[in-house]
Amino acid sequence: MLFSFDIYHKIELSCDFLDTNDALLDTNMARKTVLPKVFIVLSFMLGITCAGSCVMMGTNNHKSHPLHDRFSRLQHDLPPLDFTQPPLITPAMQSYHAFYHLDFPEVEHRWGSFQSGEYTLAAHIFTPQEPKGTVFLLHGYLDHTGILYRVIQNCLKQQFVVAIYDLPGHGLSSGERADISDFSAYVSVFHDFLGLCRPHVPTPYHVLSHSTGSAIVFEYLAATPEPFFDKIIFLAPLVHHVHWRTSKIAFTLCKLVQIDALPRRYSQKDLDPALIDFIKTDPLQTDRVPMTWVEALYKWNKKIQKTEEMTLSALIIQGKEDDVVDWEYNMPFLQKKFPQASIKVIDEAGHYLINESSEIQAEIFQTVNAYLKDRSQEEFP
Repeated sequence: MLFSFDIYHKIELSCDFLDTNDALLDTNMARKTVLPKVFIVLSFMLGITCAGSCVMMGTNNHKSHPLHDRFSRLQHDLPPLDFTQPPLITPAMQSYHAFYHLDFPEVEHRWGSFQSGEYTLAAHIFTPQEPKGTVFLLHGYLDHTGILYRVIQNCLKQQFVVAIYDLPGHGLSSGERADISDFSAYVSVFHDFLGLCRPHVPTPYHVLSHSTGSAIVFEYLAATPEPFFDKIIFLAPLVHHVHWRTSKIAFTLCKLVQIDALPRRYSQKDLDPALIDFIKTDPLQTDRVPMTWVEALYKWNKKIQKTEEMTLSALIIQGKEDDVVDWEYNMPFLQKKFPQASIKVIDEAGHYLINESSEIQAEIFQTVNAYLKDRSQEEFP
């Protein structure tokens, strides 16, 4: 396809969601600097291997997995989440438990669905013996409850109830796969889930979130005059993703040529290879990133720039080798919004943190567990 300079004028006119500093200045600048970046980043977003990037396109077989049909039926057959009746266990649920390592011994696993707006969400409540509080857990984009079994297990070992649900369009929840038109829909679901659970789970309440889950918690906290969380933990929080400015130009170009979704890319740099293989065959995964989700992210980001400072303490854990979020932008931004937050940067860690090497997992869980035990913030530089 040939691209005339008229396209650059169209990009300039259509980039109304860009910050002033991101706008294209003139045709010569576009010809000299933007064209190469557009194609490099567009290739990166499309999952094509580029110099200096460690990405790959997998041959994924989610729908051909023998459990795909069973889990699809389970999505539609989940009963409403009921705190008054004994947990219901069906053969399909047992298969789900076993496949995602969620069959924890001596733990009550209550799960079902709840309604929030147009969505039917799959929710799980894990209750250990003699619980001493509740951790509300939010997963990241393209993940679901089953991928977070390690952090669920860690919280249960610390005697916390774990309350978690699959985001709209993820896992066993309804909605267009991996899509959302506005991040406020994510926040509304979180608000409804909290209202459903709070009468039935023990205090104190804590929240632990990863990546996009942290974006949801951020907006919820900003919009809630008196949030009731005792401890707030962000893991690799999303504010900007990598290649932020140039990718917004690439996004506009995708819209101009009517690309409505991008293939998912898998990083081999930080994830355990066995977990990559598992994710690529996981029947609840998706292989595409809708452009409407990307646009919703840009709109959300523009919105939160106006967020006022929050007088809340929080723990932020970030990997220095993260190739998904732009942590060098995100950390100063979050420090400004949460001046009382403690930030821990782990040199060898990437984006996925709790699903990386056993050494990184141990360091993260040690830090999280100490923070949840009411120790002084000074212990978390």
